[in-house]
Amino acid sequence: MEVVRRALLMASAALLASCGVPVAASGPGSAPAGRASGDVPTTRLVVEAPTPFHDLDCADFADQGAAQEALRRDPLDPHGLDHDRDGVACEELRR
Repeated sequence: MEVVRRALLMASAALLASCGVPVAASGPGSAPAGRASGDVPTTRLVVEAPTPFHDLDCADFADQGAAQEALRRDPLDPHGLDHDRDGVACEELRR
């Protein structure tokens, strides 16, 4: 059972790391020296908290080019900068 548990933890850590989530595993081999002989080795998966999300609006950008750069960095457009989904951010700033 322990072998299955460790395999699942390792697979989970590999999956998270492949998605760019910072992961630090601790367990056998990284335990402090002097552990009591009766201690059962454990593996712990530590995941860093995500960066807080700061919602941006078109008014937060000096010009359309800056808004377009933000859309280029994250084409999923979590801020809704491309209202009509034509690939152009904050068209109203083009004036």
